[in-house]
Amino acid sequence: MQSAPATSMTECRRILLDLGFPPNRAGYRQLYVAIEKYASDPEQGMLSEVYPYVAKVLGRSDGRSVEITIRRVIRDTWKTRNKQKWKQYFPYHKTAPTNKQFIATIVEYL
Repeated sequence: MQSAPATSMTECRRILLDLGFPPNRAGYRQLYVAIEKYASDPEQGMLSEVYPYVAKVLGRSDGRSVEITIRRVIRDTWKTRNKQKWKQYFPYHKTAPTNKQFIATIVEYL
């Protein structure tokens, strides 16, 4: 797997923190690893490649649990979000973005 450049991943962390993601939540780490994996090849499938990869790297039971955890952290952070900050990245979203929408958007910014 070709990894995203280190500077991009530092920027990824900055964006996640800026959007209000709590780094102590399991979903933060899973989301970060998923973004890194997706950035290496945006053509790969979330269900077939990204989530299973994250599960393997972080010692989770399976890709489905990763998907749920990421969805939960996005939804929870969306509920308590700073609307102005989120609008910078997701100007057209009236509801929380899906996992793939979120990950693909952050990868575009990187």
